[in-house]
Amino acid sequence: MLHPGRGTHHCVRRRRPDALARRPTSRDAASYLTLAGVAAFTVAAVTGPAFSHPDYSSLAHTTSELAGQSMPNAWIMRSGFMVFGVCVALAAALRLQLRPLTAAPLILFGAAMTAAAIWSNAPIDRAVGHSVREDQIHSIAASFMGLAFAAACTGRLW
Repeated sequence: MLHPGRGTHHCVRRRRPDALARRPTSRDAASYLTLAGVAAFTVAAVTGPAFSHPDYSSLAHTTSELAGQSMPNAWIMRSGFMVFGVCVALAAALRLQLRPLTAAPLILFGAAMTAAAIWSNAPIDRAVGHSVREDQIHSIAASFMGLAFAAACTGRLW
């Protein structure tokens, strides 16, 4: 680096701040929230089938069906959806000022994921009584989720 008035080059070593000594940022919080949401969803999707309907298959059915109406222990997958949705929405809200074209759709994605957790899919056994209206609301929420994710991916390109 050339120092004014000295006329010579001097290599100035700058100390990297100690990672533990620096103050947490909104980026750190967003990262931890995202990781927590992904972890909750993954744990629910991996463990949920062991406690679900005996006919449930991870290969033949969706995670929405794992959380479906009248499914045994559907709360496991619903909780995974809920935690994931809330964490993604909060993480995106923390990054809204920095990356609005990505964060705004991710807030909608998180809200739609949360809605999909509240209103459940029809059960895999259609003979079991269920609410068609709730299934429709779940499908609308899932559609918004897909659109919001696509918008976030597109927004990330700019």
